[in-house]
Amino acid sequence: MTGVAVTYSSGAGSFDIGRPGQDDVGELSTNLTSAFPYARFTIGDRLLAYSVLGYGSGSMSLEGGGEEEPDSDITMRMAGLGLKGDLIDGGEPGGFSLALRSDALVARVISEEAEGRKSELEADASRVRLLLEASQAFAAGEGSVLKPQLRAGMRHDDEGFGLEVGGSVNFHGTSSGLNLTIHGRTLVAQAEEGYDEWGFGGMILFNPGGDSRGLSLSVTPIFGSTASGISRLWARGATGMAGDLYDGRRVSAEVGYGVATPEGRGIFTPYARMALTRQPGATHSSVHDPISQHSPVSHDAYTYRLGGRLALAGGLSANIEAGRSDWMFSAHPTNSATLNLSLSLYGNLRLPACHRRR
Repeated sequence: MTGVAVTYSSGAGSFDIGRPGQDDVGELSTNLTSAFPYARFTIGDRLLAYSVLGYGSGSMSLEGGGEEEPDSDITMRMAGLGLKGDLIDGGEPGGFSLALRSDALVARVISEEAEGRKSELEADASRVRLLLEASQAFAAGEGSVLKPQLRAGMRHDDEGFGLEVGGSVNFHGTSSGLNLTIHGRTLVAQAEEGYDEWGFGGMILFNPGGDSRGLSLSVTPIFGSTASGISRLWARGATGMAGDLYDGRRVSAEVGYGVATPEGRGIFTPYARMALTRQPGATHSSVHDPISQHSPVSHDAYTYRLGGRLALAGGLSANIEAGRSDWMFSAHPTNSATLNLSLSLYGNLRLPACHRRR
């Protein structure tokens, strides 16, 4: 699988240096356009590898803070590599699987020299992980499968060395059409005192018709950061970069109805989705309200989306979606339109398997 994700972001904020005088307050705004080409591929029967690169460029402008109001260019560069090797292949339900995961990520953002500032500004981030992943699948009767999974290993990032533990439990009920997933992760030890990272989430999917046909209902709660951005990219491609990129809370619900296309070569599913998101904001500083300076602010958003998914037996799938997000801290809602195309190169897959792989 290969592709490219393109993003555009903009931001604005205010600052107060803390000294008397209007020269020590001002506003800062930035914009950044970035591209992330990525690839995921298998090597032999037991080794999976991925890589992702990123480059972005934009500008930063400063208003206030003195007589000079400098503008400067900003650039972003990042790279990620990862491997997953199966040490023990569990095979059919009832088998024990053991895999070794390793990934590395480096990123840098640079603000070039500007008028009135003699040096450039830099921000760096990096992480290296080595994890063992164990899973055991059990037959739960009438074609249902229960699969618990546990991950544990060492990591080193900007906060020092740490011990990361995570796991999940998956239940797939073929006859009932009920699918349940619970997953979480946390740092149980970290060299940097006061640093915490955790996440907990899950999914409830009910599709009584089976094979994505007929009515389908799903609810997906997320608390904290359940996976790194690189892990999501590894598992789900570019669409994985859009979810839980923050240490916040999110609950989404979706209702859809899958119908067979003419001649039964695919399934088309129109759907509607609603999500409530609470995202912790950065420390807030206001020159007009010195009492509330440096207090954390939460950002709430309501998101509504309408779309349709098409899965074809030949391995081709498509998704088109339009949505609107209302942020409580902003008077301007965000409108979006998304088109995703995916082609499986694994050969002639059955339609249900192709849809679940998406």
